[in-house]
Amino acid sequence: MGGMPNKVPPSHAVRGLRAGRPKSAKAAAVVETMAGERVPDAELAHLHPAIRAFAVRTDSLTRDPRNARRHDDRNLKAIAASLRENRQQPSGVLTFDPATRQIKVGSGRHEAATDPRWGLNWRWIAAVPSDLPPAELKRYALADNRTSELGAWDAAEVERQLAELAEELDGFDAGDSLGISDAELDALLKGDVEAAHGFGATPAAKAPPEPPPAPPAGEQTYQAKWLVVVQCRDEAHQAELIDEFGRRDLTFTAPSA
Repeated sequence: MGGMPNKVPPSHAVRGLRAGRPKSAKAAAVVETMAGERVPDAELAHLHPAIRAFAVRTDSLTRDPRNARRHDDRNLKAIAASLRENRQQPSGVLTFDPATRQIKVGSGRHEAATDPRWGLNWRWIAAVPSDLPPAELKRYALADNRTSELGAWDAAEVERQLAELAEELDGFDAGDSLGISDAELDALLKGDVEAAHGFGATPAAKAPPEPPPAPPAGEQTYQAKWLVVVQCRDEAHQAELIDEFGRRDLTFTAPSA
């Protein structure tokens, strides 16, 4: 998801790669971004070297209020964990509309990187302006989110790789690093895709409610879709409620004496 657009001005691309991957310690002191800013390389250590030239100030971008992809706290926590552990990688470069500077791809990464709750507090993030017209950019944003959902997991390979990571990385925890719980992992290995994605198993059909008990002999009953019984304090209170029901255009039935 979130790859960089194909059209990048050659001069900027070359300059960006040279700035992002300097050949000497002296050259590594400062990175010149595509926007012409000179940023201390140490401030961009959380970005992969090849994308440091695409660094923009996080507060120079805004998230699209019409973003069709929602990010709850659990999702943001997992994104933040990935950014903390892996840095921002080339496949995670944001795309924004240059006319509005609204993020169209990567809103979740931007929110996780800047929300103080997750502790990253990034001042810089790699992002590129889109070269697509507005309608095509909207289509691309939807496609970017949707196409990743169409892939399938190889459950056996996931299990092998998680076992390898447990051996290779000290303290590795799939819940913290990947945002997948033990129950969801078990569901994935069993092929239950819905539960594995955190959507939960399809709920069983609810049994119909039991019928209400029969009223005592001699009492009057009423058939209705929704039945509410109101006990009035006295006749004056009853008259007040009848008047209120009439103003609200509510249908009511009063039992006969």
